[in-house]
Amino acid sequence: YVNGGGFEIPHLYILADTDIPLEQDGTREESLDKRSRMQKRFLNTLIKNRYPFITASGTLDERINTCMQAISKLFT
Repeated sequence: YVNGGGFEIPHLYILADTDIPLEQDGTREESLDKRSRMQKRFLNTLIKNRYPFITASGTLDERINTCMQAISKLFT
């Protein structure tokens, strides 16, 4: 849909939760502290702009199920 500023907004944002441990593999620049700050920033932006979103948490299967349920609701 289009917001008041004329920008197209996705029907749904998916915010990946930080409940899976950060695995430093040598390619990541962020620390746990930076990861937490960025998560809060993403969440605040979604809320402030009233963007539709869900948070995917838990195991991989739980995350997939959460996302699939939310996406399927867009088509019903």
